[in-house]
Amino acid sequence: MAALRIHDSASGRVHMAMATLVRFVGILLVAFATGNAWAVIEIDGLGDIDLGTWAPASGSISDSEDFCVAARRGNSSNPGPYAVMVSPLVGTQFELVSVADPGVTIPVSLSFQDIRSGLSVVLTPSVFSSREMTGVANCIGTNNARIGLTIAAGDLALAPPGDYQASFRLTGQGTANRTLSQDFTLTLRTLPVIQISGLDPIDLGIYDGVSDLQGGDDFCVFSNSATGAYTVTASGQGSNGSFAVLGGVAGIPLSVEYDDGSGFVPMVANTPSVQANADDGGIDCTGASSARIRVRALSADMQAADGGIYSGELTLLVAPI
Repeated sequence: MAALRIHDSASGRVHMAMATLVRFVGILLVAFATGNAWAVIEIDGLGDIDLGTWAPASGSISDSEDFCVAARRGNSSNPGPYAVMVSPLVGTQFELVSVADPGVTIPVSLSFQDIRSGLSVVLTPSVFSSREMTGVANCIGTNNARIGLTIAAGDLALAPPGDYQASFRLTGQGTANRTLSQDFTLTLRTLPVIQISGLDPIDLGIYDGVSDLQGGDDFCVFSNSATGAYTVTASGQGSNGSFAVLGGVAGIPLSVEYDDGSGFVPMVANTPSVQANADDGGIDCTGASSARIRVRALSADMQAADGGIYSGELTLLVAPI
């Protein structure tokens, strides 16, 4: 009956009813916008992280930074749940970039821990975690969040020495999808790495009274140097580090030659020799070899020695250039 009376009423009354309806809708929209405005997310205390200088003996890097995330609705003293996301400011992956050569990178794994709840997640670049973190009402003297990072020793060893850095953006997402972001930067310096692996004992065999004895071994020299250059110094168990095998008080001198892939060259005991072609593809040359050594005992020296078993050690010291 009311609808019929409005329909049959004067136009002025119809206009008044329409105005009332429009005013009612406007009130609803304002209330909805105010509800969004009362969702609060804060980030405080997240700063840049300097990882220092990495050396081969340091192994993998693990570090973290504690800070505060506050999530609440308006002036409420009750914290609300939140989610987090970390995005690279350059590129799409979590990685450190060489300052000297932006094409060279070191992978980084990032994680986030909510200290209050103990919940920890491994982060995926530019993807929000689930909204299960427990915020605090405000960030006054409180650290309830932790960003963690890990860099594998193998990845560090493969990277050329130098300075690396990368900037990231951490975004917190609270109630009503309200977000706030904070940028931070990771920095790292790496030192030269060089390593010998795969050296095996060399058996020169049994002297037949006529022929020289010779033996050798292939092995790996790895270096993260961009040039692949290095020095190698050899020393033996003879007098003053000379090359020799010993049997009792007697000894048989040896000659030693080294090949970095360019051909064998004689070595002088205790004297650095410049070499090239160190492998930079894997800490163990990915199972291959990048150098060879050859050892020879002359027939004349063995004829002058007493019969018996002779043995000795040869030490190789490599150093980056």
